[in-house]
Amino acid sequence: MNDSTVTTPVLIKGDAKPKGPKGYRFKYSLSDNDVCWSPQSIHLFQPARATNPLIRTMNGAQFLEYAIAGEHLVNANALNYVVEHPEHYFEAWKGLVDGKFRIVFFCGSIFIDECGTLCVAGLQWDPEMERLERVCRSVLVDFGINCFAVSTRPH
Repeated sequence: MNDSTVTTPVLIKGDAKPKGPKGYRFKYSLSDNDVCWSPQSIHLFQPARATNPLIRTMNGAQFLEYAIAGEHLVNANALNYVVEHPEHYFEAWKGLVDGKFRIVFFCGSIFIDECGTLCVAGLQWDPEMERLERVCRSVLVDFGINCFAVSTRPH
């Protein structure tokens, strides 16, 4: 599922303070682990609850709780690396989910917006514009069927 143009694994240092999207400040890290960015090492995690239509959509805080409990925490240094090297964004992640852009969140870093709300940074591929876009979403809003956490742990 994680094919890309990555042929040699890339080591991304996790101990640096990650830069956030414009208008967001870094608040704290939930993980400062180094990451080996390769199709064999990086996976997407989605709580089973996210795909159950009988359960109310979870908010970002609940999504983050699942990511923390399962140790699905890759910090935003990896996000910044992929933004600088978009050819390393996995092809399989570019597809739509239920007609919506797939958003992959880097739950190991928490940011704060201008109103003081905690946020998680992520990436989405815009197939119409054929480009990678950085997003940051408040933990107070819904994280739906198109939301995934980047993880170094297989399912």
